[in-house]
Amino acid sequence: MIQDVYSKKQLESDEREKKNLQKQIGSLNKEKERVFTAFRRGILKMDDFEKVMKEIKGKINSAKTRLAEIEKSEVSQK
Repeated sequence: MIQDVYSKKQLESDEREKKNLQKQIGSLNKEKERVFTAFRRGILKMDDFEKVMKEIKGKINSAKTRLAEIEKSEVSQK
């Protein structure tokens, strides 16, 4: 009984985190597009462009890794 309540709360928490991660990935992809546009327009120098893109890609990869962990955990709980 207590385990069922815990599992339900954990699933709800995982779902919230998944939605937040998906939203974060979407925002980061849009940010990547804005940075690329700024670079194309000559607003950003190559060094700055590469630095920012590396940072954004790192954040996207971290979010995708966490998302995969949650999904794997959900599968094992079912």
